[in-house]
Amino acid sequence: SVADSEGVASSPAALATLADAADGDVRAAIGSLQFAVTASGDRKDAAKVTKAILQAAQSATKDRSADEPELFTRLFKVGEPKPKKINHEDGVKLIPPKPLLVELAQSSAQRIVDGVLEN
Repeated sequence: SVADSEGVASSPAALATLADAADGDVRAAIGSLQFAVTASGDRKDAAKVTKAILQAAQSATKDRSADEPELFTRLFKVGEPKPKKINHEDGVKLIPPKPLLVELAQSSAQRIVDGVLEN
């Protein structure tokens, strides 16, 4: 297993629970495993790692309740990006929005959502 090859001590049952929670998404499972190992504080302590894996498995499920337009609304504010206000010695300084934010605000919502869902 990935855990074995990385020298992570854990329960096979905990790894199976994590795999089930990831619902076939290998990247999500590995990401949750990395999070759990870091949270445990000791990759060699099977009890700590197993506990952290089981906690990660509880929060590793994807939110599949949102449809694409709702997902877009949750991720992005629609509208023109506003300049950032920074207090400066001479008063308030306005920093223009970065080009990527402007492009995101002006592009097709469907194109953005497709990219988010793909990755």
